[in-house]
Amino acid sequence: MIQTKYRKSVAKRLGSYLRTLRKQKGWTQTTAGSAVGVDAVTVRRWELGSFSPSSNRIGRVAEVYGVDVSTLINVAETVGHDESNTLLKITGYLEAGIAPQPHANALGSISLPTLMVQTNPQDFF
Repeated sequence: MIQTKYRKSVAKRLGSYLRTLRKQKGWTQTTAGSAVGVDAVTVRRWELGSFSPSSNRIGRVAEVYGVDVSTLINVAETVGHDESNTLLKITGYLEAGIAPQPHANALGSISLPTLMVQTNPQDFF
């Protein structure tokens, strides 16, 4: 299960990068597919992260997009910083105008007034 999630995240990162490279060149998916030797549906699947280019095709992809194979591999394997998966230790519940308690260590949530979020946090301390 973890391996499947890892493969999917690798495919998504690589696909996003390939989409960026294609758009920088001003190509359609059909144009990119013709250059690589695949159809537009395959390029679309790569860009969506459904599939990744096969090992025997990755060299051609790199050549067509003007990057090194190592660049494609590094982009794919670099662990992205997805904020939705970031874990933060919450040490208490913060209400507007009340300082957090130093002894609180249970997980919880932080409620910040809109004004505090839109201004400099140091203004409140």
